[in-house]
Order: sequence, then C-alpha cells, then structure tokens
Amino acid sequence: MNKPCAFSGQSLISHIEGSLRIARMLISEGYVDTVSLRLAKTLRGKVDPGVLGDVVRDMIEISVIFHDIGKALKVFQDSYNDNCLCIREGRCGFPYHEIFSAIYLYMFLVGLSKDFSRLYGDALLEPMLMIPVASVINHMHALRSYRELKSEINSIVTRKTGDIARLIERGIYFEDPEGLAREILRFKDLYYGVKVNEDTLASLLRTRLDSTGMLSTAEQIVKEMGNASTQPWSKLYLLVLVPLSIGDSCDSADKRVSDPGEFGGRKAYIRELCCNSLGYYLGSSVGGLEICRDISRTMGD
Repeated sequence: MNKPCAFSGQSLISHIEGSLRIARMLISEGYVDTVSLRLAKTLRGKVDPGVLGDVVRDMIEISVIFHDIGKALKVFQDSYNDNCLCIREGRCGFPYHEIFSAIYLYMFLVGLSKDFSRLYGDALLEPMLMIPVASVINHMHALRSYRELKSEINSIVTRKTGDIARLIERGIYFEDPEGLAREILRFKDLYYGVKVNEDTLASLLRTRLDSTGMLSTAEQIVKEMGNASTQPWSKLYLLVLVPLSIGDSCDSADKRVSDPGEFGGRKAYIRELCCNSLGYYLGSSVGGLEICRDISRTMGD
C-alpha cells in the first residue's frame, strides 16, 4: 500500500478506483439519460441535447475522481505511515478536505474553460464548472451541514481564524504532484472532450496554497456558487452527488480498517445502502463488496 492515504487501511488511489467503479455501474443504465434530459430543460434550448449525455457522464466521473484529492495534501498525510495506518493516536483525520478538493478541482476546470467554451459554447460552461465543484464541496454533508461548511469558507474570505486557517499555517501542498497526476490520468485523461496531459495536471498540483491564494479562490467559488444558486440547473448537482456519495460511502465502508463486528447505527445503514442501492445488488457487481458477501453468507445459512 502506498501513500497518499484515503483513511486507515486504504490508499487514495485505491479509494478513487473503487468509488469510480461503483459510480460507473450505478449510472450505466439510463441514469445519465435522465439527468441529461433534466439539464436540457433547464438550459431551455441553448445547448444541443445530443452532447449532454457525455457532459453529464463527465460531471459525475470528474466529481468522483477529485472528491478526496484534498486528502493527499501533506498536512494530512503526515499523520499516516506508508501502510496508511495512523501514527498520531487520536489525531488522524482530514478536516474540511472537501474544501481543498473543491479548490483544486475549480482551478483545474477553470484552466480548461477556454477549450470547453470552444467545444460547447458559453451556455454550458457554468454548469460544467460549478456542478462538479458543488458536488465535491458537499459530499461530506452527512457529517457537516452546509451552514457549517459555508462558515468555514467565509472564514477564509474574511480572514478569520478557523480550522482551515490553522491548516494553511502548516502548509497546503502535495508532496508528489507528478505521481498523483500520473495516477489520476490513469482513470481518465479526457475531460469534457479535452485531452489532459501529465504536465498540465502536475503543474496545477504543484500549486501551493497560501492564505492569499486560498482567499482569492475561495472568494471566487463563494461568488460563483451564489450566482449558480439562482439558475434553474443548480439543483441538478444533487443528481451528480448521488452516485458520488454512494461510490464513496460503499468503497470506504468496504475497505477501511475497522471492527468487522461493528454493524450498528450508521454502519448498518451504509451496508444496506451499498448492498441494495438504486435497485442494484452491489454484492454481485463491481467485483463484489465484502460487506455484501457477508449478507449473502448469512442469508445462505
């Protein structure tokens, strides 16, 4: 197992791979078509509906691939050894990693926006940027309310001291941006029809976020999320968030190091979600989830 880690017992690359595999299975039969039709209606004929299927599929895959990229920051990885086990008892975690993930994703997509406009026109540009960013920044909504999240984002904008400010003081950067770029592009190197090479992505991941950089980007994201919230298409981010959240939750529940006998409360809900999700039995899909095999064995007994 190699760093960066997604949590105790699993690398980030393994987690992206597992989450993406589950998400792709969930959207394989009609899901993309449904979201595409809804997006076409909100755009009111401004975009050729024929191109929206590929765009929606990319929105979902981009969100899944980048949702935990903030966990790879050195400030978080210092708490784990090379086997992805916590070496700082009671002090391991990734507080507000989704904000860092969203910031790097936003910078990545903005960097490609001229190419997106050339391919699809300006009417689709804002949804292409902000739906994935909104999905990533909200994928921890079960643990953190949007009000709490917005308060932390605003703490950057207003320069108030907060958890994020303390993380910034410790340094926000990736230890191996080239290696991370290489692994990400192994999953997907065509983003909204634009071919992305390793140098382009590595250059972005080499960006160190100081308080000024965080302030500027956070201000822009807050502004654009505010503008987007007034648009008819804005709520469609929830339909991108669904496969992201299921893929994320099911892969992490299946792989993370924990007590195998602990299936009360939240874990029981997660297991039910993962083993019978959107009408699919995931225990026999995507290579099979171990937590679902446990259910199969129990039913067989």
